[in-house]
Amino acid sequence: MKGLSTNGAWEEDPQIVKEEVRSYFKRPYSKEHWDRPNFKQISHEHKSFFSSIFKEEELKEVVQKCGNHKSLGSDGFNFRFIKSFWDTLKEDVM
Repeated sequence: MKGLSTNGAWEEDPQIVKEEVRSYFKRPYSKEHWDRPNFKQISHEHKSFFSSIFKEEELKEVVQKCGNHKSLGSDGFNFRFIKSFWDTLKEDVM
């Protein structure tokens, strides 16, 4: 970086350029109070639903509905593989 414009003037002094860049990137993290999003509270019933444990039958149904060529990640295992070996894999999945 040859220089930058700061306070309406072009600056090429390396120390000043370095300090301007440092302070520019430091600024967003120097707030003492972070503005957090205001989320609405969910009901106790919904909390219970979201924290409940899946039943094996529910999970098997979801797996069976997934397309064979879909994959959960980049490990190369698609749903055709998971469906074919469900009896072996279900304990690890659960």
